[in-house]
Amino acid sequence: MLLIGPAFLWFVIAHFVAGELPGRDPVTATENPILFYLIISALGYGAFKAMQLSLLFFVGHFRERLKR
Repeated sequence: MLLIGPAFLWFVIAHFVAGELPGRDPVTATENPILFYLIISALGYGAFKAMQLSLLFFVGHFRERLKR
C-alpha cells in the first residue's frame, strides 16, 4: 500500500513524457491533444491523491510504532 501512490505517479509522468497512453486505440498528444491532456490531468490528480494517502499511511504507521 505504501508504494501505490509513487508507482502510479511514475506511470502518469512516463506516459506524459512519451506523449501516448496505451490501449487498443492509443491516445497520442499529436493526434488528439485536448483528450490526451484531459486524461493525463485526471490521472495526475488521482496519482497525487494516491501519493497523499500513501504519505498519510506512512506517517501514521511510523507514528504508531514510535508510541510503543
